[in-house]
Amino acid sequence: MRGPATCFGGLRELPGGERLSIVGGKTVVEALWSPWAFADRGRQVDDADEAARRLRTTALECVAARASEYGRVVLMLSGGLDSSIVAACLARQGLSFHSLTLVTQDATGDERDYARRTTQSLGAVLTEAYRDVSRIDIERSGAAHLPRPTVRAFVQESNRLATEAAETIGAGAIFNGGGGDNVFCSLQSTGPAADRLLTSGLGPSFLRTARDISQLAPASLWAVTSDAVRRAWLGKPAMRHVQDLSFLSPRAVAMVGPTNLHPWLVLPPGALPGKAMHIRLMAFAQSYVEGHDPQDLLPIVSPLLSQPLVETCLGVPSWLWFEGGRNRVVARRAFAGDLPADVIWRRSKGTPDSFVAQIFETHRAAIRRMLADGELAAHDMLDLPAVLGVLDDPRPVHGDAFRRILQFADVEAWARAWTRSGR
Repeated sequence: MRGPATCFGGLRELPGGERLSIVGGKTVVEALWSPWAFADRGRQVDDADEAARRLRTTALECVAARASEYGRVVLMLSGGLDSSIVAACLARQGLSFHSLTLVTQDATGDERDYARRTTQSLGAVLTEAYRDVSRIDIERSGAAHLPRPTVRAFVQESNRLATEAAETIGAGAIFNGGGGDNVFCSLQSTGPAADRLLTSGLGPSFLRTARDISQLAPASLWAVTSDAVRRAWLGKPAMRHVQDLSFLSPRAVAMVGPTNLHPWLVLPPGALPGKAMHIRLMAFAQSYVEGHDPQDLLPIVSPLLSQPLVETCLGVPSWLWFEGGRNRVVARRAFAGDLPADVIWRRSKGTPDSFVAQIFETHRAAIRRMLADGELAAHDMLDLPAVLGVLDDPRPVHGDAFRRILQFADVEAWARAWTRSGR
């Protein structure tokens, strides 16, 4: 989650939803849009059927509007709920699209069965392709022309395969289900139970929501109810803002300073904690969708982050998104008649983590060279002994440290693209 400051001194970015005016030689930035206007308690649709109807109508309209710009599109179809909903919207609106699902060697990254069921039910075409770790260039940054290192190395294969598919069918854009978790309130938190407590008090409705959260977490019903009480009535903060300082040098840690909150996370009086967490997810989604290179020949489009759909989802009380140990329930209900039941109601979720680990293992020596003799080390930004200790560990990939090291590799590749190109 980022603010307007970029990674270049003196260069700031104007985020979506804000306007910059130059008057009398001075600049003034003002917010034109805030999620809190649509999260107001008086605008909430506290009826599950009506919320699902509105979500479905708005999603269909948004996906159709976005797709109409490009003629034919390639849809990155993981087989998960969010990308399947995009597929259903494209199909129901009669729009031309071609689905592409990507596969890893590990079963956790193989969602072909779900993708096949989705496309078969919609009468759509599906291409299946394997990610090839040897095609990853760990020293190339996909954000080389951007003022921040916003692109991860592992998406090189996704972009390559999607571009090839688009060229084959003459598509004008690459669509995905990005941001669905954020818009459809995929939380694992007691916040929605606290919202229920603050709006309805102690009673069956609160206990029902607490039980739904406990089944999803998983956590005991007592743990959920007691934490919801602390959050609603005993002053527990709605959100914690945690910075990851792992593997940074003492100098870098000292430079971090206090966290500058995203403006959407400055809570208005009476803000409900669960709704605040939903808006926090929206702020992460904004950073994601605005992190693409606008000069890409093929636009990458996340239609679930279209403004009207975001506004519709903000008008759904946080607790309505949870039922029976499942999240995103309003979206599931909205498209239950369009997709197979085992896709709509699935609890599992695929992940590219195995491919990310494979990148680390395959390119471990190259990453070590980059970081040991790179810009970050030269500027004393890393706890280099600790970083090299992870890279020199002879054991197979384990734990979470490798993900952090790959983040540094992405930043290093980005920094070299600027500092060593003479730009």
